[in-house]
Amino acid sequence: METVIANVSVYYETHGEGKTLFLLPGWGGSARGMAAWLELGLQHRHGWKRIYIDPPGHGGTPAAPGITNQDQIFSIVLALIDQLTGGEQFAILGASYGGYLARGVIFQRPSLVEGVCLLVSVVIASLHHKNVPPTIILIEEPGIAGEVTPEEIDLFNMMVIRTHTALAELRRQSDQAAAGDADFRLKIKQDSRKYSLSWDVDALAEPFARPALIITARQDSVVGYQDAWKIMENYPRASFLVLDRAGHLLEEKNGLIFTLIDEWLDRVETFNQPPLLP
Repeated sequence: METVIANVSVYYETHGEGKTLFLLPGWGGSARGMAAWLELGLQHRHGWKRIYIDPPGHGGTPAAPGITNQDQIFSIVLALIDQLTGGEQFAILGASYGGYLARGVIFQRPSLVEGVCLLVSVVIASLHHKNVPPTIILIEEPGIAGEVTPEEIDLFNMMVIRTHTALAELRRQSDQAAAGDADFRLKIKQDSRKYSLSWDVDALAEPFARPALIITARQDSVVGYQDAWKIMENYPRASFLVLDRAGHLLEEKNGLIFTLIDEWLDRVETFNQPPLLP
């Protein structure tokens, strides 16, 4: 589906019916690629309308000539959320860069967000100030590197579990993803002043006291895991996990991640229910 926001035709996908859950992809990702991943675990979940969004320059949403920084990208994403919800409450899930935008939504619309899930989220957007572990490969099946195409090499280099199973899943998601505008994204990402929002998404007026799930990866050399711990006091109702044997792509962790997301959605659904009396 598409809708026009500030003269930009924004692409989004909708799955299911019920309460609204917005899902925001990582930098360079897409709604289709994210849905190819997460719908494996969410399609059984009744009562939730999942809306996957392509920010400008991602997937099916073009990069308008007037967009030159993260503030302008975020403003379009937020305007789309406002348009699709009409002031109603919603939950939000962001992966990597999408987690950065999700925290921006909490900052701007704290009373409307019912719950947040952050998957290997960007915490510090500046490329030079993040705390990340060194790159490490834990498992590499013989000969697999020779099977990787030039188009796959950047993502393959993020993998710490390099098995044929993990590579097949990466390809399945990539086959359903749209590339977006790589030149536009590069111009923004290579300048930290443009890639970072001009305001601190984590300087909340008060803690976000609704159900949260924060999943990090111990061997994630892209965004790390230590910086996420620094924002924990913003989320007094958060489950926080550091997964071993996991890089930024969370390869071969789908079953566990889907179980954790299920439990988080349970908490969102029951958050405002009165306690049972003895």
